[in-house]
Amino acid sequence: MPGTMDVTLRFERPSTCRLVVHRGAVSSAGPVLHGLTSADRVVWISDEAVAAKLGGQVESALSAAFRHVDQLTIRVGENAKTLSDFADLIARLHALGADRTTPLVAVGGGSTTDSVGFVAACYLRGVPYASIPTSLCAQVDAAIGGKVAVNTAVGKNMLGTFYHPRLVLVDPDLLDTCPDGAWRDGMAEIVKVALVADADLFALIESTGGRLRGDDETTDRVIRRAIRAKLRLLTPDPFEANLDRLLNFGHETAHAIETTTEHTVSHGAAVAIGVATATRIAVRRGLLDAASGDRVSAVLRAHGLPTGHAFSPAGLRAYRTALRQVALVRAGSMRVVLPTTIGAAVVANDVGIDDLVGLVGSDGSA
Repeated sequence: MPGTMDVTLRFERPSTCRLVVHRGAVSSAGPVLHGLTSADRVVWISDEAVAAKLGGQVESALSAAFRHVDQLTIRVGENAKTLSDFADLIARLHALGADRTTPLVAVGGGSTTDSVGFVAACYLRGVPYASIPTSLCAQVDAAIGGKVAVNTAVGKNMLGTFYHPRLVLVDPDLLDTCPDGAWRDGMAEIVKVALVADADLFALIESTGGRLRGDDETTDRVIRRAIRAKLRLLTPDPFEANLDRLLNFGHETAHAIETTTEHTVSHGAAVAIGVATATRIAVRRGLLDAASGDRVSAVLRAHGLPTGHAFSPAGLRAYRTALRQVALVRAGSMRVVLPTTIGAAVVANDVGIDDLVGLVGSDGSA
């Protein structure tokens, strides 16, 4: 009819990320990043603990290529992933005079890459950023994939987007500063991706008997294989248009556990519980043989990870409520990744909240 306009617009989201993995990679951070941007200024951001350990090394690497290097610190861990911390970091970037060409460099673990990445996505409608992950979890998972977010009172990562870094520098030498708890968290993510995408990686982890740390050669092999496995799953759907993603394995329940326990259970421990719970469901349904289920539990325990959580009755009620919120986020149904063999999995759309609550206990019962 006259005066009517009906147009379909299609917008592409060009996004490229250079991924560098080798020991000593952090020393080349400045020249490599400068090759991806025309800026003469860079701002690197870390928590206080990482700044104290690695500040001189990072500053020197960036100063080799950028005329102006600024540094900002944030709080440690999940405490930094709040809206108030987000607003504070935006204000400090503005005070520094950072513009749309100024790259941000997140130096730290998964919480740092999450929060700095989200700031980069929002500041001046988006500035380039890079990640130098310093924890095992961040090196194999959190820093790769562009999932950036902060937490709100409603739950973990409730405010975020997909915003891919220009550069990720994975330097296994930096893991010397990684606390044991953070190392275990990283192992949970490695077991997760191995179980759904790489049977040989799972066997390699299994062969270490829980004694991977300190074996540099094997650690490097594990890190490279874990990253390759994640990239195989990530590349076809880098913005998670399809909610049925194998990379969500264990996370369907993990975020609910973290929220319910107010993050006293770490992310990696929560993922391990989620992996073990989903594995028990798969065995009960006959999708996975019992022997493979036992292997999963044994590998998690060998690396110091839990296979369940003993909630109080009140805790179980809160956990059930948190799971309903996950169901809401996932379009109203529980899409749960269930392993079918070591190295392969399917997404089930009919797993009830009762199943997840009933099998969260360490012995397979609530």
